[in-house]
Amino acid sequence: MDPHPPLRLLHAFHCVVSEGSFTNASTALGVSQPAVSQQIRELETICGVQLFRRTGRGVEPTNAGRQLASSTRSHIEAIQHSLGAIRARAKDHHVEVRVNSMFATTWLIPRLASFLTANPDIEIDLTSSYWVYPTDPIHTAVQIDFGPVPSGAEPIGGDEIVLAVATPSLADRIRSTDDLSKHPLLDIRGGDGWAEFFAATAATPPKTRVHTSMTYLHTLALARRGLGVALAHRFLATDDLWHSTLAVVPVGTVPAREQYYLIAPRSDMATSAAELFTTWLRRELARPSEV
Repeated sequence: MDPHPPLRLLHAFHCVVSEGSFTNASTALGVSQPAVSQQIRELETICGVQLFRRTGRGVEPTNAGRQLASSTRSHIEAIQHSLGAIRARAKDHHVEVRVNSMFATTWLIPRLASFLTANPDIEIDLTSSYWVYPTDPIHTAVQIDFGPVPSGAEPIGGDEIVLAVATPSLADRIRSTDDLSKHPLLDIRGGDGWAEFFAATAATPPKTRVHTSMTYLHTLALARRGLGVALAHRFLATDDLWHSTLAVVPVGTVPAREQYYLIAPRSDMATSAAELFTTWLRRELARPSEV
């Protein structure tokens, strides 16, 4: 019998270790559970030892299994890394951009024409979501997201603050937090909202109507309609303030707990298109604010 196991067996083994069960591994591999079990039995026959033991929640590697897992993991990850680089270079005129929906709508898309005009051969795959994306496992995508800034990411907007905004006519009628009681508040669920704002400024929350939304995209849209006073991160409100569709309400500011951030492709994985896009993006972000 060949003492060197086929790569497909090692791949199945690595997947079972990662997933913790034959059933989950079969789903990840796109094959049946008996097929995975058969591959592990083949590998155990080649190795001459048992590689897994059953637990109440699935399987776990034996001592021999852990020893094999430690070596196969690095080799399989190296293969995935190389494949990712090959695929990326094969799409040298293509850039994948994973971007928060609010950022895409209010900042990126209004500016994107300048990049596409300067780079007519580049194709952009723009994917947006209201929620944080998992980090691209092969590091070829440009990722712009919103939340606490993770390690290795580039904060966007400097030291971000949260401020209150409303239409200019409504903002003119508000001089202090006491005046907020006369107008509806537009709140965000799960972000830097009014409760956090009043706690940070030590102000007494006014007794008034509160309209709540899941995203800043909605609260700012409501604010533009004159339907209340919204909170916004300064970066989000820049264009509205510059065009005077919204104005700052003078009730103070607080440091933001969350902000936009950029995760650029790894230098060894980035296509030339991704490098051009990231360079353009950083240059646009570095332009002085118009407000």
